[in-house]
Amino acid sequence: MSVLVVDHSHVRGHATGIERYAIDQFSAAALPGHEVVEIGARSILDMIRVQQIGLPLGVLRDRPALALFPGFPPSPLALAALGDRAIVFVHDLFALERWGELNIRAKLYTSPQFWLAVKRARRFLVNSAYTRDRLRAVCRADAEIALYRATIDDRFGLSGIPRPESWTPARSLRLVTVGTVEPRKNHPGAIAITRALIARGIPT
Repeated sequence: MSVLVVDHSHVRGHATGIERYAIDQFSAAALPGHEVVEIGARSILDMIRVQQIGLPLGVLRDRPALALFPGFPPSPLALAALGDRAIVFVHDLFALERWGELNIRAKLYTSPQFWLAVKRARRFLVNSAYTRDRLRAVCRADAEIALYRATIDDRFGLSGIPRPESWTPARSLRLVTVGTVEPRKNHPGAIAITRALIARGIPT
């Protein structure tokens, strides 16, 4: 059984987004075939300390261990010291491809480390074939990229609900979008689609 040291330093308090993904998909419960050690943090400053120094040095002391980074990218020290034992999970390439839409903290802290990880890391997990192809175009040629298909809980309790009837012109069309308020969710696009449907006579 291999030892996985998982960076949970960004998981504090109310969990959404990448925090929820780390909890659901990269925890002892989600990885029963491994000995999982979750490394947390008490504050933002402690998170920075863990990511930059604490976690890589801790893994170095335990030679058989692998380090998994499901939230923030690994620090320069982690990349240099751990080599193939650092596994980077990539949700998307937002920090590189849409740099202008990042907040100042992401521009100064996350994005430079993500760029370095993309260029230097040799082992990646990704959540989709699309992300894999985008990453392959910019990472090192010898990097290993594996799909990690997450098992998602039915948090809305929809599995037992029968599917609605097919839409007919006599009924209004109801659209629901679920997601955080971020540019990549493209809520303006959803509004534009709704307006276009109404303009064509479809009550939406």
